[in-house]
Amino acid sequence: METLATIKDEEVDLSLIKEVPLSFAKGNLILPIRAENGYLLAAVADARGVLALRDLSRHLGLQPLPMNASPELVMDAINRFYGRWAPPRK
Repeated sequence: METLATIKDEEVDLSLIKEVPLSFAKGNLILPIRAENGYLLAAVADARGVLALRDLSRHLGLQPLPMNASPELVMDAINRFYGRWAPPRK
């Protein structure tokens, strides 16, 4: 499994972020990055994230491809990317 040192803005497909509830991403420390050649690439921090990726990939009709990342890196990226498209509060 590839290990990520950073998660760059240009690597992340925001349309995938919109498919995953924030609570699911934070609860499983998983960040979908992009779909590529039938695979869903996602940053995961531990085995829980790998299992969540399997479920998410199945839901999206893709094969899972986990990329290892530190919990801090995944949480920072979740906060960064989910803040970009969060619907306005009512």
